[in-house]
Amino acid sequence: MASTQKIEANTNRRIDLLSAASMLSFIAWYVREVCISLQMAARRWQLDDAGAMAAAVAYYLALSVFPILLLLSSGLGLFLKFTNLGHDAEVQILAVVAEHCSPSLEQQIRVMLLQFEEQSIVGGPFGLLTAIAAAIGVFYQFDRAFDKIWRVPPTATSLGDRIRFGDLAPQASIGNPSVATASTTPGVAASGTYSLEVTQLAQSQTLVSQSYGAPNDLVGEGSLTIRFGE
Repeated sequence: MASTQKIEANTNRRIDLLSAASMLSFIAWYVREVCISLQMAARRWQLDDAGAMAAAVAYYLALSVFPILLLLSSGLGLFLKFTNLGHDAEVQILAVVAEHCSPSLEQQIRVMLLQFEEQSIVGGPFGLLTAIAAAIGVFYQFDRAFDKIWRVPPTATSLGDRIRFGDLAPQASIGNPSVATASTTPGVAASGTYSLEVTQLAQSQTLVSQSYGAPNDLVGEGSLTIRFGE
């Protein structure tokens, strides 16, 4: 009975050791995979120049804060000036300030709301145009960043790019296409007229020997040495 319990205890200890070893092996594999993934992500971050692209996107996002605030203030001024609900809210705000605060503060708030109403007609369209320009810049940077991340080949959009690399770039042509073909690499070959001179024509090769009358005819003379293991 004691020997049976000892065998069971040894078996349980061996199982615990195997479980611990498997757990340590799994943890080591997981840490190694995480380190490899982080290393690959850092390498792709450098290759894609992600820091500069993130800075460009953040710049246009910060630039769009001012027109958004201008739109909100202009919307508030238009609401207070052209709606009955806004006018009633303005009267109630001024009444509460005059009742619980000093008259000078009420006068300052009245002047501020009046400035909102007067400047909303001009500030609204200006803020809208500025917000649209900032949004165009943000989406352009996003499009440029994703094109670079997904390795999208650049396309010729401007007139200069179309002349150098696009459909308006100089194309190679030859007088007699049956003689030869010509092609150019955009942005490499200079435009001009070139001459092609043929100095030698290709000749056919003979790969078949002369005919022999009998199977035992002499093919040639000489020695043939075959060595193995050297």
